[in-house]
Amino acid sequence: MVAIVPKLCLDPELNRLPVIFFMGPDLGGGGWQRTMYERVRYHADDRKLGEFVAAIPCRYGPGDPMMQFVRASETGEYEYQLPWERDLIERAALTAHRGCVLCWLPEESTTEPRTDGESYARDTRGEIGEIRGWMRHDKGVRFVLGAEPKFPGLNVIVRNFSYVVGGSFPVYDTIDDIARGAVRVAKHSAR
Repeated sequence: MVAIVPKLCLDPELNRLPVIFFMGPDLGGGGWQRTMYERVRYHADDRKLGEFVAAIPCRYGPGDPMMQFVRASETGEYEYQLPWERDLIERAALTAHRGCVLCWLPEESTTEPRTDGESYARDTRGEIGEIRGWMRHDKGVRFVLGAEPKFPGLNVIVRNFSYVVGGSFPVYDTIDDIARGAVRVAKHSAR
């Protein structure tokens, strides 16, 4: 399993691989992406998913241990993070042969809360709404949702998804369970 981070282009050799996009709050999120990467990698090996790409929208510095997993193209990078995210979310949820968007909603960290004056999970909430809109018109959208029980507004998010799918929408409540679910969806999905 390799990782791709903003704003690096996907190596053309990796285009054939499934993409699992890690959606969820970064600022104030407590660094959940590191644990998720390890759990997804574990379950991918366990389920014989084979090699795949984890798209992680975090800006790790050069000395960060996560950088050992990053593989990027020599062809350049995106000018901004937003188009990078848009392209990889769409690829994971809709266009790639296999993959999925994994959305984890942790409670805001009490030790490292968001401090820039913006609301916690602001961007994630918009991305969730976009995914829900796609699902309204395409039941084949590949998306798994997990959350800690006290994530603000979780009940509204779940009700909205349940309405769109016309029944109960599953929500994983542990990192291990959503990692397992994302690998299952990525392995068995095909468009």
